[in-house]
Amino acid sequence: MTYYDFPLLVYRNQPVEAAVYDGYIWIKVRDGRKLALPVSMFDWLAQAQPQQQQVIELTETSVFWPQLDEGISMATFLGWYSPTTDLVSPEDMAKLHGIAPNTIYRILRSEENLDDAARRIPRAFYRGEGQRRTWYIPREVAEAFVPDSRGRKVKAD
Repeated sequence: MTYYDFPLLVYRNQPVEAAVYDGYIWIKVRDGRKLALPVSMFDWLAQAQPQQQQVIELTETSVFWPQLDEGISMATFLGWYSPTTDLVSPEDMAKLHGIAPNTIYRILRSEENLDDAARRIPRAFYRGEGQRRTWYIPREVAEAFVPDSRGRKVKAD
């Protein structure tokens, strides 16, 4: 699987407005949040003329500068995933901590509708629907996970 195979975005993270000013890319997403990244993170945008920076097109999953033939996916913008992110499965995460995979799945399912800040496993996402969905977790999140607030670990089957 490649970076582009993952359907990372949900309806609430769709960009509805975008602008470049004061050295930042400002994006308003569907749920009303305003997000910003420094223009300096993207050499191609930092080196562009101010007029080119202002011509922006929005798609469901990205912000695109047609005059520059470049864009930023919302997944990258939100920090969920980048081409260099190492992903692990819930099973791999469970092995890492010596706990049952069902423990990880139970947490993921219970946190589906929470904001990342409220999750014990932030930035996790899934591909597919229903019984066929597959979860993915950034490795650094999996490694930093604490299985239980009391430090207990559930034995793996």
